[in-house]
Amino acid sequence: SIEMNLQILSRKLELGGFDQRRLEITVHEVSRLESILRQLLDTARPLHIQLSPVNLSELARGCVDLMEPKASEKSLEIIQRHPRGLPLAQLDGAKVEQALINLLLNAIEAAPEGGRVTVWTKTVRATPARSLELGVRDNGPGIARDELPLLFTPFYTNKAQGTGLGLSNVKRIVEAHSGEVEVRSHKGRGATFVMRLPWKA
Repeated sequence: SIEMNLQILSRKLELGGFDQRRLEITVHEVSRLESILRQLLDTARPLHIQLSPVNLSELARGCVDLMEPKASEKSLEIIQRHPRGLPLAQLDGAKVEQALINLLLNAIEAAPEGGRVTVWTKTVRATPARSLELGVRDNGPGIARDELPLLFTPFYTNKAQGTGLGLSNVKRIVEAHSGEVEVRSHKGRGATFVMRLPWKA
């Protein structure tokens, strides 16, 4: 309600000079606070998943469409690789979408101006059963080796305005599906995050 009222005021008031900028900054910070509170609640409350048939490739395309404006701000190219005929899987689409958006936001932030982010889906044939893979790769500065084990720890972050909750929530969502998250990175050579989700028809 605070954000909504500020937006209404910004349209109705004829502010000049830096006063208009102050109002814009306030709206932005309220929005950021809302995002932090949402992530805190996601971390604190028990995670319940509701399974339904999901096309992982279509879900990924939808998330990329959502993130295109943010990518455009940095002139980033988002490359997508999806196979034809990826089988439907029993997943909580909304939760997987939330996890993917977190990974995309991180990749967009990490990639350099004019860089690229790659998103892919595929089937992985493994024993005893096959799984589906959903991955995000950026060509940013990469992650130091000693930081890799800490990435999914709640509240751990090396960002000035980060909360350290995005990746921990990604892990919670994937593990709630009995899946796993893998991260691969070398300093100066970007980072790759892979979500592997069990395939259930």
